[in-house]
Amino acid sequence: MLALPWGHRYATVQTNQNLTVDVSSSFKVSIEWGEGSWDSSSFGYGLSTDGSDWVWVDLPWFEDGSGSNKRCSTDVVITIPGKYYYAYRMVKAANGGTGYSFGSDAWVENTSSISAVSTIVVGDVSTQDGVWYSSTTWESGSIPTILSDVAVMHNVSVSNTGLEASSLVIYSGKTLTINQGGQLSVSNFTTVNGTLSVQSDASGNGSFITNSITGNASVQRYMAAYTVGSDGWHLLSSPLTSFTISGSSFEPTSGTDDLYKYSESTNMWLNYQQSSFGTLDIGEGYLTAWGSNKTGTFTGTLNVADVSYSNLSVTGGQGEGWHALGNPYSSAIAWDDSGNSWSRTGIAATAKVWSEVAGNYADITQDGTIPSTNGFFVQATSGTNSMTIQEESRTHNIINNYKSNIANEMVITVSNSVNSFYDVNRIALNQDATESFDAEFDSHKLYGSSTAPQLASEIDGELFTINHLPLLTGSYELNMEFIAGVNGSYTYSFEGLSSFDNDMVIVLEDKQTQSLIQLTGQNYQFDANTTDNHMRFVLHFTTMAGITESTEDAAITLFSYENLITIDNRTEQNGMIEVYDLTGKVLFVNGLEPEHNTFRVNVAKGVYLVRVGAGEKVITRSIVIR
Repeated sequence: MLALPWGHRYATVQTNQNLTVDVSSSFKVSIEWGEGSWDSSSFGYGLSTDGSDWVWVDLPWFEDGSGSNKRCSTDVVITIPGKYYYAYRMVKAANGGTGYSFGSDAWVENTSSISAVSTIVVGDVSTQDGVWYSSTTWESGSIPTILSDVAVMHNVSVSNTGLEASSLVIYSGKTLTINQGGQLSVSNFTTVNGTLSVQSDASGNGSFITNSITGNASVQRYMAAYTVGSDGWHLLSSPLTSFTISGSSFEPTSGTDDLYKYSESTNMWLNYQQSSFGTLDIGEGYLTAWGSNKTGTFTGTLNVADVSYSNLSVTGGQGEGWHALGNPYSSAIAWDDSGNSWSRTGIAATAKVWSEVAGNYADITQDGTIPSTNGFFVQATSGTNSMTIQEESRTHNIINNYKSNIANEMVITVSNSVNSFYDVNRIALNQDATESFDAEFDSHKLYGSSTAPQLASEIDGELFTINHLPLLTGSYELNMEFIAGVNGSYTYSFEGLSSFDNDMVIVLEDKQTQSLIQLTGQNYQFDANTTDNHMRFVLHFTTMAGITESTEDAAITLFSYENLITIDNRTEQNGMIEVYDLTGKVLFVNGLEPEHNTFRVNVAKGVYLVRVGAGEKVITRSIVIR
């Protein structure tokens, strides 16, 4: 235990005390009185956070010293971080006189007010207005860590990432502001006697995580205005345990403001102004748009608990099991966090969030990020279903670039030259997948803005934004639905092609221009109108298992033009040329001589595979016959 030195009445013996202790650690208060006739029953000490609001605790005498000396002591534990002033008090029974000491010889008798000068600093305490990530803001001269019990006794702002504390108390009249991009985690409790404000602006949100909280907090959500050219719809969710719309900053007040709740059973968005819902319920998603840029504020009790769902409806011909849910926290969450499964049953493995930049719904796969105050869609695949958003899935990670990092997965992005909207489609080969819808891998299409391009793969009338196919042998054709949102020039870009096996050849067919393009990483540009056939594109997959390609192919080079194939064979050995269609059928076979060889192949226009072997050298190339 940390012991305070004896408090003495003797002059020049005791000097002022300024101490620092940890929260909940025990320290000893000990006092010796060596003069006068004080009443032991009223002898005590006091602690105050501001030098005026004192709480007194009586101490019994436990020992008589020599002469008239008397002593008493007690163990003290302070559980709330902060800066405390302290004093000793003794009361004379005879005349009610009171004497105070502040760990010094500065006594005041027969008075009801005191001006304390000695302090006990408990935990990490702010010493002035400032930023959290600055040593000058704190009494200790050090920035708090994950082990710190923090007292905000001034106005403090958070702008840095990765800041942590063990506990947090915000004192009355003081404000802790978490700016956009700022991140703060409190592993234990948070007490808000003042103001806790989590900010938002056009570049994103602040982020706050705590395991328990007492008192109210304010969480902002910035939303850009609705315009015809750049859309402006937003999926919204509340981070509070309860929130009433009427009178709040999220209540639509003009004809250009909108707030909707989705009904799966009718596949309709219900307008707040025309329906009965009056709250933003925890864990639910809502659609909103505003006539001007909007920063709304949620004020109330932050939700820090798990949120569970069960038996979400599945209505054929209407919502088809899609439900608008919401992030219920003041931070981002990791969808179906791989370290803390959301216990999904009868719920598809892919969620969707609205991308205001793309004008489309973006797919969120495992560990993908759903921002704070953001709604999202899930699809129930069975009428018996359940899911829990676990508080352990909260994260400060607000970056999700949606890149392909799965073997045998390609990511196709389509954009245009007229507006900034785009759409993304994923196609993968997976030994555990089937050709039909797999709830653990695939995701159905949800259509976005009418002026944004729409892209989906199609199988038996079902449209996918993520489509996992079984491992392929031979050839396979996959129809692609493309809808131009506006008339203009469009670009397909491709990622992940290098993740496919070397014996896989992928060709894009544009039926409108009668073009065949082998995909090797290059973009494909084309013109499109809103009236074009939606099924103008086909992806051809051909695997040539067993036909290998040597990495030492410099001795053989191959060129093609129209239906002519030219081969330079510098191996000085005879060889063989074979031409295959995309089904693997052999269409042409001929011998190969050293040096220069030219062949005319009489086949229809299309993409073909050419295998050339001479000695130990073998190459396989795809060619386009035009």
